[in-house]
Amino acid sequence: MDYREQQELFELKTLDKRAKKSMLSLRSNDEAKDAFRTEYQRDIDRILYSEAFRRLRLKTQTFLSKNGDMLNRTRLSHTLEVNQIAKTVAKPLYLNCDLIESISFGHDLGQTPFGHAGGKALNSILQKKGRGFHHNTQSLWLVEQLDFNRNDIEGKPYLGMNLTFDTLEGILKHAKYDEMTNVKDIVIDKFNPFEVGSLESQIVRFADRFSYALHDLYDADANNIVCYSEFENEVWKKYFDKPFDKNRWHYLFINDLIDHYGKSSDIAFSDYFQTAFEAVQGFIEEKIVNSRQLIEYDEMTYHIICEIYNYYENHIEYLIDQDSSLIEQLDKFGIDRVITDYIQWFGDSKAIMEYEKIKNVKSLVAG
Repeated sequence: MDYREQQELFELKTLDKRAKKSMLSLRSNDEAKDAFRTEYQRDIDRILYSEAFRRLRLKTQTFLSKNGDMLNRTRLSHTLEVNQIAKTVAKPLYLNCDLIESISFGHDLGQTPFGHAGGKALNSILQKKGRGFHHNTQSLWLVEQLDFNRNDIEGKPYLGMNLTFDTLEGILKHAKYDEMTNVKDIVIDKFNPFEVGSLESQIVRFADRFSYALHDLYDADANNIVCYSEFENEVWKKYFDKPFDKNRWHYLFINDLIDHYGKSSDIAFSDYFQTAFEAVQGFIEEKIVNSRQLIEYDEMTYHIICEIYNYYENHIEYLIDQDSSLIEQLDKFGIDRVITDYIQWFGDSKAIMEYEKIKNVKSLVAG
């Protein structure tokens, strides 16, 4: 018995009966088993060592870093925090932490430059064309369609990372599914996007939402948009009589999620904590998301993304000059898909540089 088989047996003996088991996981393309790693551990490695994962450090989470100050969260730091929160919940519930990690690492691969602001801009552009942009389905597109030079068990090449269906499902279902997407066929072919996902995928979804609450409050306080004392007075004291601690307040919610396990068929808060969490989200929406600073940031992002997209669309030769391999992609997927993928791949700085470059080209032509 090799080490992988020992781990698989350990999962069967120790994990909750509803937990996902790696030995039962499936992939689209059969591959020879690894002697040491379980299938979910292989998923982790494929995501972790990909360029798509590394590029997360180049993308804003919520607040654009100023003057080279990188203390604000990026998509990479957010991803690591989601993973940590999710495993904190999963371990005492005896759920599969390897699957938790693979979903966490892959859940935001499809995010755009400038965080959700960039995604909203692309979605707005594509909706006018009868399509849409959603980072969860874009993540699925990346891991299914990028060329990683992989072969199946018979030596035949295939596209994508060939992740397990359990990891793919968690990536898709960490956020709400919207049918207005141009990767609908990939989604429907593998699972029903409207069914509740595995317990592991539900935990990552919770961890993602809760991570937003944690770091948006922290970064908003650091950027002088809203201070913790406001949150304490307007939310915390209405629900809890314990002293507020900005470094530990979230543990009450995590503990409730763990304690409530088994009282519902899904991962969920108790009714009281659900109401409290909705108040937390409402505060963040009102005070941070709708703050003047973030609205101005969204408007700036929308302008940058639209300028880049429209220029590419009207000057496709410019895009081909940047990357001649796009000719084949244009024939295969069409111009909207190619431009979307090209922009989504950018980090913040690259998007700004491209915007300035296009502005200069347009001014030279106009002059």
